[in-house]
Amino acid sequence: MKRSAYILFWITVILWLTHSAILLLDGALRFSGAVEEIEGGWAATLLEAAVLAGLMGSVIYAKATGVHGSVLLLGFTAGGLLLISVGLQVLVSGAGPEAPYNLSLAQGMRHYLAYPLAAVALGFWLARRFSRLPEIWFQIGIYIAGGVILLAGVLLTLADLYPFAAASWITDFTTIAAFLIPLLLLIYARHAYAPLANRSDSPALAAHWAALCLLLLLWGMGLAGSITAPVVIRQWIYGTRLMDLQPWLTLYAVLAMALGGINQAAMELRGLPRRVTGLMPFWLMSFGLNGLGITWLLVGTGQLYLGRMAGLAPQGVNELTRLLYIGQVIAAALMLLGAAIYALQLWVRRPNGLTNRANN
Repeated sequence: MKRSAYILFWITVILWLTHSAILLLDGALRFSGAVEEIEGGWAATLLEAAVLAGLMGSVIYAKATGVHGSVLLLGFTAGGLLLISVGLQVLVSGAGPEAPYNLSLAQGMRHYLAYPLAAVALGFWLARRFSRLPEIWFQIGIYIAGGVILLAGVLLTLADLYPFAAASWITDFTTIAAFLIPLLLLIYARHAYAPLANRSDSPALAAHWAALCLLLLLWGMGLAGSITAPVVIRQWIYGTRLMDLQPWLTLYAVLAMALGGINQAAMELRGLPRRVTGLMPFWLMSFGLNGLGITWLLVGTGQLYLGRMAGLAPQGVNELTRLLYIGQVIAAALMLLGAAIYALQLWVRRPNGLTNRANN
């Protein structure tokens, strides 16, 4: 099982590298004016595949090394939601009038329910390794953190149904959700920060990646999610880069937690209490992701003002905002460099004897 987990770890890193390279190329093409529309299909697919591979590898490794039942419960709940989401998208998406509605519901279940819930489970598994908090705190805290993330995910998923479902109740619901979502994320942040504030002497950098996951969840699900949830705002920003902040930052948050799990597992597989990947990939990824978020915030604001308020044609909006994509080029370059260094260090400090039957 450990060997299977390690293979999935490498698949995660390779997908992360490929995603960063495509994101860099995408930004360069937009900056040069070679493309005018958002072509995020490949980048988004690779990012989600990296998240899925990282979570699967971490779950397999955690199961092989022993894990508390509460972590397994949350992990299996996330897995069940993921299966329901995939089944919904495959079976009932189709090409009929209900297709956009079903697709939005399926994607919301994955992005805001299954993946964040799995990240919470992985985070509490890691926290037992880098924190001094008593066991009773973990046994209670995981259900509170998982519960508020689950509720916030439900609110975000339902808010994403607009404009495919334009019932009158959605307007009132999304307005309430805009106030509830940040409160729920602050409750989660309180429980996620406690292990970080009571760290042990573990040399692994799992705590650093968990902190990055927390920051991105607060930014993605908390800030961007609450701002874009109300219909009165969503009807103005739909189709702009502002709508991309919420799902992409949430996926990046889960990826950060998965990278922390890989870091911890690789150190344990080596059998040496030493870092496997250093701080350089972490800081490059952190600056890159935050730079990407700021770039899309600026681009989306420009699209909102120029296209929705000033009434410019899409070609004019793209021409006036394309220079801002230099930020995406720089951010993606930092992410790509961080992924390359992470992969190199993971290879140089790979565990020995992993192919032995005792480790399989």
